[in-house]
Amino acid sequence: MLLLIVQVAIKIIDKTQLDDANLKKVFREIEILKMLDHPNITKLYQVREQLCRVWWYCDVLSTVLILFRLLSVVPPLPPPAGRL
Repeated sequence: MLLLIVQVAIKIIDKTQLDDANLKKVFREIEILKMLDHPNITKLYQVREQLCRVWWYCDVLSTVLILFRLLSVVPPLPPPAGRL
């Protein structure tokens, strides 16, 4: 038996605090995240829905990892121009 341990972030949304328009936006975001697979967008692993709450299980992106990804993609700025 193989045991895989993955660190995830859990986002809990209280549905009782949202009106119908915002609740539709939450579910639209969930559907979009399910379709996306990109290294710069957090990965949505699972969604659980209860009567009052929606639970999202997502990637954990640390500040260091985000900074590393930005530095590896964004080219360095050119040196400032000298004064005349």
